[in-house]
Amino acid sequence: MKASTVAVLAGTLLYSGAVYASPIGPSWENIGIGAVGLLISAVGWYAKGISGRVDRLDQRVQQMNDAMLRDYHPKADIKELLDEIKHSMAALHLKFEKFEGLYGR
Repeated sequence: MKASTVAVLAGTLLYSGAVYASPIGPSWENIGIGAVGLLISAVGWYAKGISGRVDRLDQRVQQMNDAMLRDYHPKADIKELLDEIKHSMAALHLKFEKFEGLYGR
């Protein structure tokens, strides 16, 4: 268990124990206050779990952003690559046309 979880559980236990150990004994008011304290602690514990999940998701989003920026190719680079491929294809077409002219179909 993490230290923060232990601290929350210890605080909850101490708070509920203080309510039940009041000098007038356990009354409905004291029991209600203890129950509300336990409910608030449970909601806080749930919120803490959600917060941890959100933190992990933020880290994963940051890792994805880093990967995208590392592997990103600008539009100009892709255009240059495609132009080079087009020129290579045009050169191949010329060579095939010369081949067809020499040997026929």
